[in-house]
Amino acid sequence: MAVLLLAVVVAAVMRPSSPTAVVKSFYMAANDGKYSEAVGMLSKNAKDNFKGSLGQITFGGFKGTMDIITKHGSITSIEPVSEAIRGEGATVVVTIHFKDGSKREKDKTSVIWEDGRWRIGQ
Repeated sequence: MAVLLLAVVVAAVMRPSSPTAVVKSFYMAANDGKYSEAVGMLSKNAKDNFKGSLGQITFGGFKGTMDIITKHGSITSIEPVSEAIRGEGATVVVTIHFKDGSKREKDKTSVIWEDGRWRIGQ
């Protein structure tokens, strides 16, 4: 009985989250200044893009890019609009609300199934 209960608990913990949940977690981690946590949600390809010269020079690397996207940590909420999963890829559309009352509508993020979990990027 205890083994069965343990198996159920482990399966629940290991169950992959949805693409939408990963997008929300990614934005909120970056919004809260938890850049290492947000980087951990990126695909290998997305990480490589941020390490390349374009990401470093144009936007000030990952932190600079995320500060622009989050309006320097002013996201108040993320409202899911749609999620379309096709095989090992997904597209998530959200509306991002900011402290100043503005919002970014129809913000589209690509998500990929990689290494047993959903990750931001292609």
